[in-house]
Amino acid sequence: MKRKNAITALSLCTVLAVGGCAGRNTTELISIPNEETAAIGYDTVLVGKGDIEPILDLMIQSGEVEKTNYYINETYLTVEDLAVSVGDHVEAGDLLVKFESEQLEKDVKRYRDDYEKKKLLLEHVKNKSLMDKDTEENRKDYSLEINRLTDDIELARIYLAEQEANLAKRKIVAERTGTVSYIDKSILAGYANANRNLLTVGYGGGDFYAETEDDYEFVPGDVYQAENSFIKIDMMVVNTEPTEKGQKITFCAVNPEEADNSGDYFTMSIKKDILNDVVYVSQDAIHTKDGATFVYVMDMNDFRKVAYVTVSSYVDGYAIISSGLSGGEEVTLK
Repeated sequence: MKRKNAITALSLCTVLAVGGCAGRNTTELISIPNEETAAIGYDTVLVGKGDIEPILDLMIQSGEVEKTNYYINETYLTVEDLAVSVGDHVEAGDLLVKFESEQLEKDVKRYRDDYEKKKLLLEHVKNKSLMDKDTEENRKDYSLEINRLTDDIELARIYLAEQEANLAKRKIVAERTGTVSYIDKSILAGYANANRNLLTVGYGGGDFYAETEDDYEFVPGDVYQAENSFIKIDMMVVNTEPTEKGQKITFCAVNPEEADNSGDYFTMSIKKDILNDVVYVSQDAIHTKDGATFVYVMDMNDFRKVAYVTVSSYVDGYAIISSGLSGGEEVTLK
């Protein structure tokens, strides 16, 4: 609700007594929130009254002890083969994704053929020098040719190694045995960019964890449904422990085989007990100062007046009011 009103001028008259007032103390002016009356134009909402069905939303993370993220160094590559899906178990050395590399493969083949041919030629020249039946005086000196071929072979080996290294960069293989827990959307769309995590393989435990400031009572053994973009699974509460701001909850998958396709993160929405016939208002309307809690209520003349309130709890962005408001009032937002 948006309120737009002209600014109402409020004049403050200060009376100065002249004569006969020597030595009299002046009264100190104190700014009190309750005296704020300027009708400037505020964003407002109505105070509600009725039933609320609160929902607790949790972000749940898998309990992987370690994980490896995979990147590429080249600016842009086209995916030729995505060999895994989220949840797949992989062994060290398994192919995860292969990028388009047709020209590189041709170059590697060409360099490898050249390298092998030069090795064969060197072997041939060495054998020929050993089989030379001429007399010692007329025997041909093959040393220069052998040295030249040896240098050519070493250079060909270097070129081949460089091209093989470039080709190896067009594949991502698992460094360790684990479970694929994340695949970037770009890979699923058929391309990849540098400096972006493309895949994640996780290693470790199978529990899941969440933290919340809510005081909702999680009972070990209770089962809730969690989901992400890949799957929905049932999770059972294992235990809870207090934290500085709330509590940490440990879950486990009811069906462990489903957890193998889990991914890294889940969301869980829990319907809490219905709050019947309560007075509630957006928590953005709540102000605090010097230990007091209050809201600004708009009166019939479009002025703000302070109403001190007691907040029993905060639920889903609402403040539940136990005293100070009755419902239907129009209050300003921060």
